[in-house]
Amino acid sequence: MIDTIKSLLEFGKALLGVKAELAKASLEQRERSAFYLDKVSETLGQVVEEFRTGHSIPHEACGALSGYVRFLLDAMSPSLDAESLSHYSKLLNGAALTRQLLGEIYQAGEDSSDQKEKALSDLQTACGEFKALAAFLRT
Repeated sequence: MIDTIKSLLEFGKALLGVKAELAKASLEQRERSAFYLDKVSETLGQVVEEFRTGHSIPHEACGALSGYVRFLLDAMSPSLDAESLSHYSKLLNGAALTRQLLGEIYQAGEDSSDQKEKALSDLQTACGEFKALAAFLRT
């Protein structure tokens, strides 16, 4: 699996793993976190769609993604331990995230259409994990 996509999937799974801690957070923190989880999910979906249709290079969506991930980490910081927060902040660092994501999907496409589709499917899986956690935080 491609490193950046793997990191996004791991991040989504890690957040699902701390959902009990997140559920204890204040309503304001849960709502704010859910908002950014939805934004991350929507933006990843937009990246996938733009790569699949080939209408444009999703630079804007990838730029938005890095901001939403940064805001999400900030919103969730009271519920995440310092080690996890530092780990995911480094893995999903703004500009590096967008450059890596674009580069990895392009590389997968050059290697084979099957690898590109696998990369895009993995991103869609991450979308679902972020969306599921957002729904959980709102209940």
